Amino acid sequence: MIKFKTITMKNFLSVGDNPLTIIIDKSPTTIISGQNGVGKTATVLDSISFALFGKSFRDIKKAAMINSVNQRDSVVELIFAKGSNEYKIIRGQKPHRLEVFVNNKIMNETAALSDMQKYIENEILGFDLSAFSRVVLMSTMNYVPFLNLSAYERRNFVETMLNLSVFTEMNKQHKANISKLKDRANFIDTEIDKTEISIKEKSEFLKYIQNSLTQEITTNKQQLTGLLKDIENLSKDLTKIEEEVKLFEIDSLNKDLIKLKNELNDIKSEETIVKHTLKENKNNIKFLETHDVCNHCKQDITDDYKQTMISDYTKNTEIQTKNLEKIIKKENKISEKYDNQYSEIEKINNEKNKLLSEKNTKSVLRKRLLQDSKNLVSKIDDLKSTSGTNTDDVIKDIGVLEDKLKNLKSEFVDIKQQAFASNIISELLKDTGIKSDIIKQYIPLLVAFTNQYLEKMNISLKFDMDENFSETITTRFANEFTYNNLSAGERARLDFSLQMAWREIARIKGSVDTNLLVLDEMLDANLDEAGTTAALDIINELSISHNINVFIVSHKSNLEEYVRSVLKLEKVNGFTKIV
Repeated sequence: MIKFKTITMKNFLSVGDNPLTIIIDKSPTTIISGQNGVGKTATVLDSISFALFGKSFRDIKKAAMINSVNQRDSVVELIFAKGSNEYKIIRGQKPHRLEVFVNNKIMNETAALSDMQKYIENEILGFDLSAFSRVVLMSTMNYVPFLNLSAYERRNFVETMLNLSVFTEMNKQHKANISKLKDRANFIDTEIDKTEISIKEKSEFLKYIQNSLTQEITTNKQQLTGLLKDIENLSKDLTKIEEEVKLFEIDSLNKDLIKLKNELNDIKSEETIVKHTLKENKNNIKFLETHDVCNHCKQDITDDYKQTMISDYTKNTEIQTKNLEKIIKKENKISEKYDNQYSEIEKINNEKNKLLSEKNTKSVLRKRLLQDSKNLVSKIDDLKSTSGTNTDDVIKDIGVLEDKLKNLKSEFVDIKQQAFASNIISELLKDTGIKSDIIKQYIPLLVAFTNQYLEKMNISLKFDMDENFSETITTRFANEFTYNNLSAGERARLDFSLQMAWREIARIKGSVDTNLLVLDEMLDANLDEAGTTAALDIINELSISHNINVFIVSHKSNLEEYVRSVLKLEKVNGFTKIV
């Protein structure tokens, strides 16, 4: 049994810099009173949930759990005992902090936070937040009644309550082991095939050595002779091509082409000058014909001067026109010679490139044949070396492989037998196996406890549930109902009875067994005065018979007379205090 002792918080939600401590095991039953917003839920449910699981019970974001005024040094410290050990968990934010003490000795400080959280839940507590909130921290917030859960959710909850999750983990591990066996079987099967192939190859090799090696050497030598002859012919062809290429002498042709190119450029320059002169003459004649004043000296131009100049420009134009005709004629003649020379060079180059291409192709072929001949020589050498191999070594290798094959086949048979046994175990670990048998044993106990609490809640309902978690609800008149057919008050009484029954099952099974029970507005949800009184009687009876410390958060008045103590909270200057 886990016995919670104290919970202390600082700068957590509405609690400020002055630490607030609640002694959990002080009184059997305690009412937590105070106005709305004073922090009743935060001081118990959220603080304990954060200390144990690093999460708010109400699903508040972690950053929002730091006191909004002081905004740092948020710390919650929870002390509890389990068996002969006393534990203290200190968890904080800004700075982040998670420390676990056992008998005042800190545990592995270097462990990762995620690893330490797993250790807290799996090794120390033995349950997670979901189970804890169903059995210890009972609240109407985020609460879904057991009978409103899906079949899958009911099964997960039942497995947690009955500590059956270990079988699920065992089944996962067992499936992993089966997978490893299958992998090993596939590997061995592959190795058997490879070994059989190796034995076959070795046997054929031995036969090859004894019968066929000489013939293969002869054949390869003949192939080599043919290759060498082909290489010799290619070498002759390459020599001939090189001689033909030398005959293509185009240097003098290129020089002539360059000379013609220069002549062509010179004559084009002359042509440009003459054309420019003709253009200037034309412009000057036009200017004299249309202007009477000189652009430069601004003096009048006389008619006599105009006629004289126009006559000179006209005569010069005639001379330059004749020069241009001679130049163009000469240019065309040189251009024709240049084009003919260029075509001749192109033709020679094409023939030369064709020979060079043929040379390159034959060179590549010769290189490949040389490599083939080297490979054949190497192969012949290998064959000659193999021919000297001692056949006893090959026979010895075959014997080793046969022994290996025998051992592999023996291991393969063993693995098949293990796989057969593992499949039987897997069937036992499935939901329909051992877990089903255990559930069958506890379902009648759950039904019995639920009906006992229903009777104490003064309601004429009989509850039953089968191993598939399907419920049957009947009245004293044998009328059968579904959960949703019941009134809100009847559902509230049935929900409370089921929760108390599950708590009993968890206590008996040891899956969630603590001295703490927190009821956060659970007595406010659709319970009339009689239902509330009956629920309080059950709570008081449990607190005495099982040494449980019960905290009740309720907005109903006049409940103080049913409990042993009252924890009154109020806000002073915006911070939660115990009055």
